Amino acid sequence: MKNVVHAIAFAAAAFAMTAASADPQVTSKVDGTVQIKAPAKYQLKNNEFDAYETTYMLEDGNRLKFTHHASHYYAKLEGEKRVEMVPQAPGVFMTVSGAYIEFRDDGETVGVGNYAKLAVNSKVPADTMMLAKR
Repeated sequence: MKNVVHAIAFAAAAFAMTAASADPQVTSKVDGTVQIKAPAKYQLKNNEFDAYETTYMLEDGNRLKFTHHASHYYAKLEGEKRVEMVPQAPGVFMTVSGAYIEFRDDGETVGVGNYAKLAVNSKVPADTMMLAKR
């Protein structure tokens, strides 16, 4: 029951963060044209990723490892290919495959939304949430 409550709270936070970060700026000009500016890409500060660069044991027993090289960040689920992650906000990443990853408590907790986007060989539903603590 406790995991269900945590998953619901995480899903609500994930939705709020995604909605906030995906809000582009729209401006119109007198000549009738409209300009849409994409939100700025979040840049991690020096050593910000250090707290997350480890292996987590997920609720389903799989291990999820986070690494980086230069300014590229990766998630690798045991038995799957490494997937690049793009920073969205402090502690929040979106993989290029569509999984949503959020770190909390200075990296002690991680939540993965759209887990099936990482666990390609798994039979989990597409919108599955997965949590892990160190």
